[in-house]
Amino acid sequence: MEQLTVHGHEGRPVRCVVDEGARGTAIVFPGAFYVPQAPLLWFAHECLAERGLGVVEVWWELPADIGDEEAVEWVHGHARAVAERWPPDVLVGKSLGTEAVASLGADVPSIWLTPTLVRESTRRGLAGITAPALAVIGTNDPLAPRELWPELPSQAELLELEGADHGLRVDDPAGTAAVLARVVDAMRAFLERAL
Repeated sequence: MEQLTVHGHEGRPVRCVVDEGARGTAIVFPGAFYVPQAPLLWFAHECLAERGLGVVEVWWELPADIGDEEAVEWVHGHARAVAERWPPDVLVGKSLGTEAVASLGADVPSIWLTPTLVRESTRRGLAGITAPALAVIGTNDPLAPRELWPELPSQAELLELEGADHGLRVDDPAGTAAVLARVVDAMRAFLERAL
């Protein structure tokens, strides 16, 4: 593994941790406050590596004083810079990272972990995919209320997790561990089918 820096939105640096693989490249975009080593993205990395993919983890830090509209531009700029440096064969995003996935287009397999469906651009991106995709949404996620769930194209799969919040947590640790196990199983099966 190596750490590299690319220059994204307005030339600002973004740190990437690169784990080379033999079968292509996956880019993992984190949430605003959810780093690539947090459980969902750590498991995503492991599932991708298991399939022989190299993994580029994006380690960004959303500026504290940034507004919502500027945050979307910031994400798009960083996403473009990373994808130009490492053209992706698979995209993975968690929360704000799904906005990065949405901005890069719909022509590679993608995993959308707790997409921020309160953003119209994220909804449009998920609804407009043309390659296989897996969307993982908790029914108690305030950033993805059911009335905003887009109709998914036929090549997209939805894993709906009853009672899970934006972090895919439920009421107790054992229940949350079971939810994570379901997500891992879904990601592994999806990648096996999509690649």
